[in-house]
Amino acid sequence: MERELKPSAPVRPHSSAALAPAALEGGWLLATAGRAAESFDSIEAAAAHAVAQNISCVLCVPHTACVLQRFELPTAERSEFAEMAALQLEKVLPYALESAIVRTEAVEVRESSSAVVSTAVAADRVLALAAPLAAQAHWPTRVVTNAQRAAELARARKSALVIHEEHGRILAITAESGIATSVNTLGARTLTDAAPELPALQLAAELGGSPPLEVVLLDARLSAHGPLLAEILGLTVEVVDLDAAPAPTGGGDLQPPQWQAESDAAASRVRIRRIAVLAVAAYAALLILGWMYVGVLRYQLANLNGKTSKRAPRVEELTETRRKWTAFAPAIDQQQYLLEFLYNVCESIPAENLRITSLEQSPREILVQGEAPSAALAYELNERLKSRPELAGLKISAEPPQILPNGRARFRISVNLT
Repeated sequence: MERELKPSAPVRPHSSAALAPAALEGGWLLATAGRAAESFDSIEAAAAHAVAQNISCVLCVPHTACVLQRFELPTAERSEFAEMAALQLEKVLPYALESAIVRTEAVEVRESSSAVVSTAVAADRVLALAAPLAAQAHWPTRVVTNAQRAAELARARKSALVIHEEHGRILAITAESGIATSVNTLGARTLTDAAPELPALQLAAELGGSPPLEVVLLDARLSAHGPLLAEILGLTVEVVDLDAAPAPTGGGDLQPPQWQAESDAAASRVRIRRIAVLAVAAYAALLILGWMYVGVLRYQLANLNGKTSKRAPRVEELTETRRKWTAFAPAIDQQQYLLEFLYNVCESIPAENLRITSLEQSPREILVQGEAPSAALAYELNERLKSRPELAGLKISAEPPQILPNGRARFRISVNLT
């Protein structure tokens, strides 16, 4: 059970249709502001029409399913009104307070005392009434009392009496500033027979703290009894079309907590379904774009392979030419030409008795071997070769000379050609 005080909301245009009990027994109607009400033989038929036309509904609970009580309570914080009213309401409820949905509104807050009204309805009854809509996941946007729908027609009056028919019963509703504070079922079958009961109801309401009545609002179906009511009550009687009354904006929301949870779950499933559809669509779009990109790459690869195939013979020819030039490089490069190198060696010999015994060439190096009278002359030959301009850029190195038994020095000089 939720005990919560909700102040009356300001009246404003409401886009939802009121799914409300009609005047005839078992009948229901859909009433939308600015449009003629649509009548149906049952709530199932009305719900089916609302689902088919995608009309959002405010479920208006009939008086037989509700308990409405007005209390005079000590003025306190608004959050405390609900708790105090619940203690009083528990004494008059025909069922356990825990199985009821209760809403409490402040009608008038004064310095020492305040007028509040509590509305209670059995949760099971609300679930049963909403079943035709819930079965189609077409949840009502709000649940209010039909008495509140009628009372809001008197929102401009401090106190008014609204008389209309609901499921074959004549109801007298006391409204204070557009809030239903009490509902009485008249015992007689016709308003003519029931009219004498009204002064006693009027007196009881005033004794209970309600302000004096200012006007009587009479349903158009009962307009013929207007003069009689004016004479008996001594008040102005105004005829209104209660069938066309739109969904009320006040009165709190009487939706069961479990119903709200199911409605939220249904809305969540719809959102998840939409997100899933969008995700699948996005995934499909990415797949399509991916395949298109792969197709472009395959086309470019095929085009490149075609060009490569056409140029392959020319590439092979150039490769073979390069190989031949590389093989002939030692013979045509002046620095690597063997005779030219031998000439430079001969020009660099420091003494006549230094002899060159071997001159060998490979693709990577030229190897000079010989004998010198001393190790110093062998070193001098190496230094002279390094200093010659014609051999600049070549890497020339010499191993330490080997002294022979006869005192001569055998040397080995290497020229790196790579």
